[in-house]
Amino acid sequence: GGGEGRLVSVEPSSATSLVSGKDLVITLTFSGALGRCKGGDRIPRVTECEEVAESERSFLCGLAMFLYDDGKDEGGDAPQKRNILPRKVESVDGRTVRVSFPTGGMRAGHEFVLHIQDRFFRVQGSFVRTGSHVRLHTYTVGACDCSGRGECVRGSEVCVCKRGYQGERCQ
Repeated sequence: GGGEGRLVSVEPSSATSLVSGKDLVITLTFSGALGRCKGGDRIPRVTECEEVAESERSFLCGLAMFLYDDGKDEGGDAPQKRNILPRKVESVDGRTVRVSFPTGGMRAGHEFVLHIQDRFFRVQGSFVRTGSHVRLHTYTVGACDCSGRGECVRGSEVCVCKRGYQGERCQ
């Protein structure tokens, strides 16, 4: 039916200077009406990952998509790899899913890559291929807090403020 489903967009595509403790919300838009690979069930309207049974959690709240630490450590230390699993998955409309990831466990300055498992979703009965999005979307918690009004310069822990703001936290 109608060719293979595709992942059309990921918003934000990438981000730096995320604030630790504030959820990272990523919106995934697919090429058509979305279902799950297991029997093609619809995606539930809201899934609070801590509240679902283990069997359900393994699918939407871990296996289908997660963030992983790219493990590039400037200090030469062995990378502490860890996956960040979704906190919440919401079906916005038939083809859009909003995923909230907790940032508390993301090490500051480390690049985390969004991994969306190939063939875990169906669009109109066809498996979704996510190959064009592999290793493309990266997210980093800033080593400094620029109050959303600047960028944290990687490695220096100094904010470069947007015009009209200044100071350590771009007040």
